[in-house]
Amino acid sequence: MDGVGPRGLRRPTVRAGGKGFLPKVGGNNSSADDALEAGFFRGLSLLFSGDYPHAEEAFAGVARVLPLAEVLNNQGVALARNGQDGIPLFRQAAAADPDQADYHFNLAVSLKHRGNTPKP
Repeated sequence: MDGVGPRGLRRPTVRAGGKGFLPKVGGNNSSADDALEAGFFRGLSLLFSGDYPHAEEAFAGVARVLPLAEVLNNQGVALARNGQDGIPLFRQAAAADPDQADYHFNLAVSLKHRGNTPKP
């Protein structure tokens, strides 16, 4: 299936929508905004290059300030690809954006790998 990576997880969420797609938290063109966006893209770069521990750290740094569903999902992907438990993060991402199928897919795959199934 296209878009499915190691351990059956979907690719991380990348949402590009022009200049600066993360919400502004420090005001227009602030260094805080730039740092968050840089951290997000650093996490993606590390994730795509297979450096899962450092990718997880990068996403965790962004999530402490801006816990968006796509950040939490990507942090969960990094954890899961590193053999750790991303389920709590996938649950948070799916709850924050219930219409995003990838978050539910990643949660379901992770639950299956642990021998659990979601409750109806």
